[in-house]
Amino acid sequence: MALIDQFRQIVWDFNGTLIDDLDAAFDIQQQMLRLHGLAPLTKARYLDTFDFPIRDWYAFLGYDTEQYDQLAQQWAALYQQRAVHLGLCPGAQALLDLFAQRGIRQSVLSAANVQQLNMLLRALGIDGYFDPVLGLDNSRAHGKIALCSALRASSPVPPEQMLFIGDTTQDVLTARALGSSCVLVACGHQSRARLEQTGVPVYENHAALRAALLEKGG
Repeated sequence: MALIDQFRQIVWDFNGTLIDDLDAAFDIQQQMLRLHGLAPLTKARYLDTFDFPIRDWYAFLGYDTEQYDQLAQQWAALYQQRAVHLGLCPGAQALLDLFAQRGIRQSVLSAANVQQLNMLLRALGIDGYFDPVLGLDNSRAHGKIALCSALRASSPVPPEQMLFIGDTTQDVLTARALGSSCVLVACGHQSRARLEQTGVPVYENHAALRAALLEKGG
């Protein structure tokens, strides 16, 4: 039996897992740091430090987090300008199609604003793959784990037959709260070294994950 046969529902993270937005997010953060008179980041430092809650990461970077709501709105506005021109992560479409062909239910659970999330899924041409799409009603990127109860309530699939696909350590915590298995792709917003510390399987990219899911067990 292949690994894929263990699952009846896939739960996708969005940023860095479906949408290929690492470079855009990094550039926007550099722009914001300059605007607020703060030291720039290298790409390696971004991958080694980016974390949730975003408010705590902003404090680490030196922002005045008393103004966090304004900072979050500023980032969201800059991101929206870039995101409509972005594409899927390489190999993500092949995975979406694989799951769809096998009749495996797919959902999105994201810390993104749900209106922006639905707009971007439509722009990417993949909105028809997902039921449900769960995001936040704000731009603060905090509260993702709380969405797990809504996902469980909406799905006929028990959590032990779900697989969460993400790109950050936060996705592992979310999967644990959901009660599902989790795998990570190391082409998103955190370094592979950090992801490997979680103890869940980490794949270099979506193609490697697809190959692992289809590999027959002994």
